[in-house]
Amino acid sequence: MQIGSLVQRAALYFADAPCLTQGNKTVSFREFDDLTNRLANALLALDLSPGDRVGVLLPNSIDCLVSYYAVAKAGLVRVGLNTRETGDEREPGDEREEGVVCLGAGPNGGEWNGDRTPYYIYIP
Repeated sequence: MQIGSLVQRAALYFADAPCLTQGNKTVSFREFDDLTNRLANALLALDLSPGDRVGVLLPNSIDCLVSYYAVAKAGLVRVGLNTRETGDEREPGDEREEGVVCLGAGPNGGEWNGDRTPYYIYIP
């Protein structure tokens, strides 16, 4: 069973039950499924294909989980990025970010809530 199927199945069985809570924001299982579908479709609209790599550079949050599951639903591969790592800490020849679309909170911070295209940058 694929991860995306688990999210869809949970939405079917638990619909409006709380799925994730962060501060005063709560997302139901149905909303989580919808958000992950919308982001997965937005990523595929960038002409990404299953197997392409996507970096997620977000702190632990609802948005990070939405991104993680959306990448899986789209058949893309998540590249592990560390928000604390600097360019100086990378090994010479480190190609983890080569040819990767990176999702982040955007230049002004904030959260992706499914109402707009996620902030991204392509690293050739």
